[in-house]
Amino acid sequence: MKKGLVYKWVFGKGRDDDFDERSLPKNRFRQFCFVFRTRFGVLLKANLLCALFVLPLCVWDTICGWFVADFIKDMTAAQQMSALINLSLLRYGTDALLCVLAAVGLGGMYYVVRRLCWLQSVKVTSDFFRGVKNGWKQFAVTGLVYGIGTGLLRYLRSFSLLTLTEGNSFAWTVSVVLTVVAEVLLVCVSLFAMFEAALYNVRTGKLFTSGAILTFKRLFSTLGIALVALTPVAIWFVLPWGFLQIVGMCVVAVVGICYAVTVQTVYCLGVFDVFVNAVQYPDFVGKGLASASGETPGTTTENAVEIVAENAEENSAENVEEGANGNTPKDVDEGTCRKDVNAESSDEQTGKTNVGETQTASAESGNDTDDKGENK
Repeated sequence: MKKGLVYKWVFGKGRDDDFDERSLPKNRFRQFCFVFRTRFGVLLKANLLCALFVLPLCVWDTICGWFVADFIKDMTAAQQMSALINLSLLRYGTDALLCVLAAVGLGGMYYVVRRLCWLQSVKVTSDFFRGVKNGWKQFAVTGLVYGIGTGLLRYLRSFSLLTLTEGNSFAWTVSVVLTVVAEVLLVCVSLFAMFEAALYNVRTGKLFTSGAILTFKRLFSTLGIALVALTPVAIWFVLPWGFLQIVGMCVVAVVGICYAVTVQTVYCLGVFDVFVNAVQYPDFVGKGLASASGETPGTTTENAVEIVAENAEENSAENVEEGANGNTPKDVDEGTCRKDVNAESSDEQTGKTNVGETQTASAESGNDTDDKGENK
């Protein structure tokens, strides 16, 4: 059967040279293009699954915006400001709960995209929900903190409207600028925290401290990446026309989430290669990229057993230092078995199974391994 243009665009041309050394990306930008070019169909399917978790937040915000605009249209200026403050509290309070749901779904999306970036096979539905299962607690906490934080900042911004009724425009301008800056920084920190939760065994509190450190270490590049990743998706929801907001929800449902997560994942892989992997886990540096020596980093795992054995010996002798960010990789994919690199630390922090239990379960299930934090 002859394949049409749309089929080839979505599912690819079915070539066998996708993972040849000559076609592998040499840098992170090319890695982003490579993933979208060769695995676009997988991204679309994962995006649809993630949209089930994210769209309730988008729909709620859109409906609230329509309701508020209709509710205050016949009020005086003073009445409008008072009503906006009360309605904002209701809206953003509900947003915090919906942010938890959205963040849990993003856990599955980050897991799928990370596997694609590392040139690993993906079964969309099973891998998506495996990612959700493995990290839902940390993602839920991250979503809750983000939802409460942004809700308070937006509520303060609405509350500052009262200063306009008193003729103090300077105080209103300062409050708006400060809350916007704080919200942008919270977005950047949350993006790092979610990515780190998908890759490493790390305590929930350290997700935000390490996310803040990395944000300020790479402040301008992080702001630029956040702008590139989120603006094409978020712009639809800040426009005043209801039709365009509906278009925005369609963009989110089809391709917006996978685009934003892929941009953020590719960027974070490079950042963590510099600040974490280069020092603690050099075997994971540049994983998924073509190397100058002609080998593909991270696609061969012949030394997986040696890595696990070395870490096991170190752990039995003394506690391994967690490093600057407190990160430890969650598992190493050996193809036919999954072994926890830091079993004791992993069990204490995330309740994962120990080395022996994981090996037995993985051996029974064949090659279908759970490697949520192979790099981790």
